Amino acid sequence: MSRFTQVCLGLMVLALAILFMWPDRAPGPQAVEPAAAGADHAGPSPASRSVSRTIERSPSKVNARPTEPAAQDPRVAREQLRASILAERARAPVAAPPPQPTPANPSEAAAPAGELKNRIGGHEALLARLNSDFMPLASECIEAARERDPELNGMLTANFEILSDDELGSIVETVDFPEPDETHDDELRTCIRETTLSMILPEAPSGQEQFMLTLPLD
Repeated sequence: MSRFTQVCLGLMVLALAILFMWPDRAPGPQAVEPAAAGADHAGPSPASRSVSRTIERSPSKVNARPTEPAAQDPRVAREQLRASILAERARAPVAAPPPQPTPANPSEAAAPAGELKNRIGGHEALLARLNSDFMPLASECIEAARERDPELNGMLTANFEILSDDELGSIVETVDFPEPDETHDDELRTCIRETTLSMILPEAPSGQEQFMLTLPLD
């Protein structure tokens, strides 16, 4: 065998040895791809899951607003005040019965719509409260009565008794309509009575007083 042939065979053996050894030294993308795919299929690592659980918040708790207390029914407030006043009166000495209201002079009873005329003196706070809170509602009662009877006129007289405590306030305990009644309208009387009984008023000086209201209807 010539020397040239020996050199060529040696080069071929060296080339084959290099080709066989190359994949073990530098693996291609195919060698690592299955491991990466397996990692993706397994999901996030325990550390990443722990972080995600730490930052998660319940939307219902984050966006929840404090519940506002519901507004108290005026009738419930009145009944609570009435019970408190009666309890205070039960502990107090027995007082003389309140004086009967003085009948009104019809010529003095007339007053502008929405206003009551003070014919007995004093009680300015009570009169102011009646004019601001009671009279607008009473005017609605009268307007509804006029729709039922366009010929409605005259005066509506109402006697009411106030139950009072100097610290708690006052309520209207009873309402009645003395005879003769010029209206003959039961719905109007009921409307005025319910409106009066729903009010909370300034305290009466003597703890229990009776007053007379006269309301012009024409």
